[in-house]
Amino acid sequence: MFVTVEEQMFSSALTHDPSRLMQTRIMSSIHLLLLIFFLSQTAALRMNNDSIWDFNFENDAAELEHFRYSDRLVFFSAEIEDLTLDVLEPLASVRELRFRKGSIRTAWLPEFVETFSIHNAETKELMISVNQNYNVVSLLVVGCLLDNVPENIGQLSALRTLDLGFNQIEQVNMDLFSGLSNLEALSLRYNKIFEIRSPDVFFLPALKSLMLNSNKLEQLDICGWNMDHLEYLRLDNNNLQYVVNILDQFPVLQEIALTGNLMNCDWKNKLLEDISKTEISYDGPWYCDPELVTPAPDDCPSRYMKALLKRQAEDISSLRRDFKQQQSIIDQMSQTILNLQVQQVEQYTNLEAANQKISDVTAQAIETEKLLTEYMEQNSKLLDYLWISNQDSLQSSNG
Repeated sequence: MFVTVEEQMFSSALTHDPSRLMQTRIMSSIHLLLLIFFLSQTAALRMNNDSIWDFNFENDAAELEHFRYSDRLVFFSAEIEDLTLDVLEPLASVRELRFRKGSIRTAWLPEFVETFSIHNAETKELMISVNQNYNVVSLLVVGCLLDNVPENIGQLSALRTLDLGFNQIEQVNMDLFSGLSNLEALSLRYNKIFEIRSPDVFFLPALKSLMLNSNKLEQLDICGWNMDHLEYLRLDNNNLQYVVNILDQFPVLQEIALTGNLMNCDWKNKLLEDISKTEISYDGPWYCDPELVTPAPDDCPSRYMKALLKRQAEDISSLRRDFKQQQSIIDQMSQTILNLQVQQVEQYTNLEAANQKISDVTAQAIETEKLLTEYMEQNSKLLDYLWISNQDSLQSSNG
């Protein structure tokens, strides 16, 4: 490396003067601290049309006004302790709202967005209000610190994609998802789930993809699950020995993943045999534990069938009630239409009577006009007669 004469002299002077060397080191440290402070101050807010970097709510809240009419906005490394609805109020026109990294401890889901995502942040809680008219279609909270499925998530009736992967969730109650009749994709992968509780009857009628892989599941009871459109199922990298009725429960299943589970050998072999008779694809290889001698159940317990029959009976009863209500409404509307028709007939009859009366009066007026014409003609003749008589009388008197 090239060193100037001045640098050599400076280095030599420092070497022979320890106090000066210490002063120089102190000054260098101060300069370094000042540089770090300067850089921290200059690493300020940066923005473009649809992105914002290093947003700090306390310092930069007013800047959100720049995005009041934006459709899409992405935050990078935002510092917002509580992402409340008041914070988001200036963004009411945004339909796609995303947060990447940063510090967001608690987030309230805004009702105006269609896509909402938080990735790799410190979010511990997602709040969903009751009885709000949410429009969200895609909801992703991934790589955060969630330890449970958000309450009231069943309020999101328009939701199609839900990804809560890479969090800290340990227990799941599938009943929370009731009401998500349009949900097509659900991911709970890479959590710490060791238990999934389900009601005896549970419906996700539109679900096509379910990802429960890379958790700590030892048992999974799917007998009450009704997911007639499920095509893709991932259960790999858990601790499952078997899953009862896994093929029959999902009639249109196309792909299944079970690697990383130490399965019951009899169950595994029977499942592979059943899969070979279908067009279902699967990952592999699958391993089993020969020491697991407890036989796996062949089918779901009868209580699930009873529960399903009960649910169907309740649905039929509800449909009958709805039919009776609809029939009552139809009867009321029919009676209203009949009354209107009667009123129209009466109005038509009255109209005909009025027309007849007008015709009669018109005829009378015509007759009166004829009489008046005759009277005027007679009156004119009488006047002519009187005038002639008067002329004759004058001539006689003059003569």
